Amino acid sequence: MTNILNNCNNLINNFHNCSDFGQDPKETCFSCLRNSFYGSGTDTYNCLKKLCYYTINYGPAYVNEIYSFLKKSEILESFKKDNINIYSLGSGFSPDYIAMEKYIKKNEVNFKLFSYFGFDIEPLWRDITQDAIPILADLTRVPINYNNVDIIFLNKLFSTLKNHNSERNFLNRFAIDLKTLPTEAYIIFNDINHYNMGRDDFDRFMQSNNFKLIEKYYFNIENAYSDNYTELDTKLNVCSIPDNLCDTTNNFSFDSKIEPNKTIFFLYQKGS
Repeated sequence: MTNILNNCNNLINNFHNCSDFGQDPKETCFSCLRNSFYGSGTDTYNCLKKLCYYTINYGPAYVNEIYSFLKKSEILESFKKDNINIYSLGSGFSPDYIAMEKYIKKNEVNFKLFSYFGFDIEPLWRDITQDAIPILADLTRVPINYNNVDIIFLNKLFSTLKNHNSERNFLNRFAIDLKTLPTEAYIIFNDINHYNMGRDDFDRFMQSNNFKLIEKYYFNIENAYSDNYTELDTKLNVCSIPDNLCDTTNNFSFDSKIEPNKTIFFLYQKGS
């Protein structure tokens, strides 16, 4: 994670502001980021400087969230073979890959290695990631063969699709492709803990497609919805954050978030 954060900081300080910057004195790269991803914006990922802001601000928190899930669920310890294959849908800068590498190294889990393939529609993530370069794919259209896959991660993908009214196209494609997924393989759904962001829609879809719900997990912050979910640790921090991350052009210093967001993890396993 440290290398990714440094890379993002270097990219930020080697790019000029976009043409929209400065039209409104209240508008900055950070306010653009907040509006795009968490406000009334378009939830788009097509500005490299904005993606760098996004990764520096929220990347450590996302890695910590996934690490906390791995620790509580012990899903990686459940495998009794040397190698496992992992696909990540909407991988972005691959926080799941980072969290798993850290978890495996620290906890000495059973298998020796894992193969990881990330898929994302946005090519600009390739400028940010360094070890897990995403495969470019429109997941609402492109068929994917999940033969020999052990775990599928969906990291905050479904809420983005829902914001673009394309979640139904994705589910139609996903339902077909999941027929190739081996029995007893896992799906990890990681997204926003809010009924308007697709949490319950995805759960209904999975349980109607021969997937057993193993457990639901949540972070108990800000009166988050729980519905008998299993609570995850909010105090974990496994990321080393470089000092003095800043945007020198705009005189902005970053304070990377390490605490979890209102996030849920739903764990499913394919039935026979």
